[in-house]
Amino acid sequence: MGNQVNYRYADLNGTPLAYVEAGIGEPVIFVHGGVSDLRCWKHQIPDISRQFRVIAYSCRYAFPNDVITEDVDRQWPEHVNDLGSLLDALNACPAHLIGNSSGALICLLFALKHPEKVLSLVLEEPPVVSMYVSMPPRPSELLRILFKSPKTAAGVLHFGARIMERVRKAVVAGDDESGIRIFVKGVLGNQDFDELSHERRIQSRDNFSWLRVMLLNQE
Repeated sequence: MGNQVNYRYADLNGTPLAYVEAGIGEPVIFVHGGVSDLRCWKHQIPDISRQFRVIAYSCRYAFPNDVITEDVDRQWPEHVNDLGSLLDALNACPAHLIGNSSGALICLLFALKHPEKVLSLVLEEPPVVSMYVSMPPRPSELLRILFKSPKTAAGVLHFGARIMERVRKAVVAGDDESGIRIFVKGVLGNQDFDELSHERRIQSRDNFSWLRVMLLNQE
């Protein structure tokens, strides 16, 4: 699955979202994480589609959909609603939901809101901390968590205040490339950006705009 794929598009109240579909059976929906898109599931789709109807889509603002503009505030409810609208548009309810990173959070929030539309959940590292604080976190948010859960506050401080603040400074300076590298290193820990596959590096660059806009909107 590459850039030459003929994507299908689901029209969600005037917003087209690209998706690919394969197989028949109970629906399995793949939801990708940040700085990514539906291409990240290319290795899973062939095997899973042997027994299920597989649908992998690109979230709003992810390649090859329309790019986010700087006046947009990327909100989780919008993506949760998109998932529900997609399931309805494709007659794919109820479905097994498989999500990675922020895609896992979208699946989790959707399941909490519409449990009757979910057959099962597979969630890989949902960043639930973003339900409670901004990224980077504001001082008032950190103080609130510090009193409730010091260990959680320490984790938020490390990722939000250290890693994401460095990413924010890079994008404010117009250095998206450094921002991508800092973000990937912060998420993956021991793996550097250059160690990713060529395809994964392309996806990261193609989809970095949503993170850049989110951080710029916190200025």
